[in-house]
Amino acid sequence: MTDPLLKDATSAPMEIAADRRVEWTVDRDFLLKTVVCDLHSCATQVAMLAIMLAACARPEGAAAVRSARHLLQDGGKMMELALLYGAEIGMPAAAVDRIGAFYRGVTDAKLALWPLIPASLRSAPPNDLLLKCSRTWRRLAGAASEALGTVDALTRSKLDNLYVEDAVTLRQLLKEAADGDIRRVDATGTIRLPPLRQRHQNPRAAVRQTCTIVTTDGSHAARITDVSRDGLGIVSSYASADRQALAVVLDDGRRLEATVARRQGDHIGLSLSAPLSSDDPLFSPRRRD
Repeated sequence: MTDPLLKDATSAPMEIAADRRVEWTVDRDFLLKTVVCDLHSCATQVAMLAIMLAACARPEGAAAVRSARHLLQDGGKMMELALLYGAEIGMPAAAVDRIGAFYRGVTDAKLALWPLIPASLRSAPPNDLLLKCSRTWRRLAGAASEALGTVDALTRSKLDNLYVEDAVTLRQLLKEAADGDIRRVDATGTIRLPPLRQRHQNPRAAVRQTCTIVTTDGSHAARITDVSRDGLGIVSSYASADRQALAVVLDDGRRLEATVARRQGDHIGLSLSAPLSSDDPLFSPRRRD
């Protein structure tokens, strides 16, 4: 199967008028940030689940496993795509294999834990099941730390120092999780996570595509300059206001609802009302003919 990130424009079913072409590039920095950001996010989830389960395995906290349900969504598809280009961004094959194995382990562990969530709404799950899940997630915390280590050199050489500092913080958190340390769980069952300095979980990819923004006072020409799963960067002379709701109509006719998050001159940052899927065509590296 041809990967959507490698399809040439000639194979695309969508026809684009000559004066409204789309220019795409494969952004290696974006791919590396995708790997590191998603790895940091997944590692945080693993640590939280490992700590939560270690606390839940105690008789007084068993029923609280239901609070893990919002952490069990499997969002590793973007990472799977990014890892296909590991060699292009300088990742050793062993690092790609280790990270891939870690993500597969997380997926399997989430599937195993999910049935305990509805059970905990009725009564505390059997302690032996909690202990088994707890051991699995503690092992995954150790695997997460090892996975972070495989991209440590690349992170230090290619990315902002904030990513490096967060990796150090996360590895300490993961060590606590792997050891079954629950010091971060307070009396209400809340986990007090350490602060992370790099907040972007969805890095932006550079793209050039014309579009139209639609507001209550009409339609206005614009150009998309970058995209992430939850936002767009556009350039337009339209005088938008902060928090203004508008729609972005793409060249293929698709309409994206958004809100103005910030503006500097003609550059407008938009927050999307609904996140894009990881395989959205906007992320595909089509190139100008």
